[in-house]
Amino acid sequence: MEILFLNSSESPEGVREEDYFPFVFGYGRDGGHIYSICPYVNMFGYRMDEGVLGGGEEPDMEVLADALLSWEGGGAFLAGKSSRELLEIFLGGSETLWGMVDWEKGSCDFGGGLFEKILRAAGRYGDDGRKGQLPGAAEYRTFDNVFMFDSAAEQERDGKVTCGGLFDDGCHAVAESLMAMGVNSNSPNKEGAWEFMSFLLGDEVQTPDVVGRPVSRKGLELWRARVADGKTVTWDMPKVLPNKKLTYIQVTYTEEDLTEEKLEEYRKEWEGAKFYPIRTAVILDIIYEESEVYFNGIKNEAQVCEAVENRVQLYLDEIR
Repeated sequence: MEILFLNSSESPEGVREEDYFPFVFGYGRDGGHIYSICPYVNMFGYRMDEGVLGGGEEPDMEVLADALLSWEGGGAFLAGKSSRELLEIFLGGSETLWGMVDWEKGSCDFGGGLFEKILRAAGRYGDDGRKGQLPGAAEYRTFDNVFMFDSAAEQERDGKVTCGGLFDDGCHAVAESLMAMGVNSNSPNKEGAWEFMSFLLGDEVQTPDVVGRPVSRKGLELWRARVADGKTVTWDMPKVLPNKKLTYIQVTYTEEDLTEEKLEEYRKEWEGAKFYPIRTAVILDIIYEESEVYFNGIKNEAQVCEAVENRVQLYLDEIR
């Protein structure tokens, strides 16, 4: 199915890129061609204890892997995340899988040592149930709203440091599309489709009162305007108890909780949020499949690295 490009001459009425955060038009984007819009997204990231990471600087993948392999805490990396899911966390943000794939040359190298470290870390710190009951190395960051967002000052206070999502150019919030919409170029109802997408991106919908996390820059500013008007915001914050049961704690925020510094940091996170690259999807599936025999104790790291490299090279040869 050919998706109609969004551009200056053919786009939803009244929709301008500059009015929205970049990820709204970033899913599957190819340069100036926009294949879809995302009026709703999830955003997530991770942070970890400074003591586990060995400092307060955001890590790259090798630093993170080394820190985890040196950690003796015994818990999972992230409660509820299996070893296979950790591979996605560790590898998903890099267009080249941290230099292991050379797309231009059509070659790959999984024997340089980093992939073995990532395998060991994923296998050691996947949550097998028991580990989920021990203190974890990392925890989720939330971007659901500006009040619950952990600013740099709050992270420093808590002894935490951002450790993901990890992308080739550093740590960013990970955008996850809940709804990506495009228009078939052969559709007889393009006008109605554009009208509906314009509505989803318009002021009537892009407000915290409706979607909780608006994707327009104007919607974000409504948070500041609402509390500045002397109002308060009450939020049911989820909390996982030691017995893993989920409960909710009602928290009320006021204007004092929303400083200009915190708002600016939050805005920058939304400006810099990224989708995981699509290009690596097939290669990641190969890695997940081959890594299962390592996690199950059937093959060692070297054997898995060799199997992954052989299969990925065959794939690269096929698409050249």
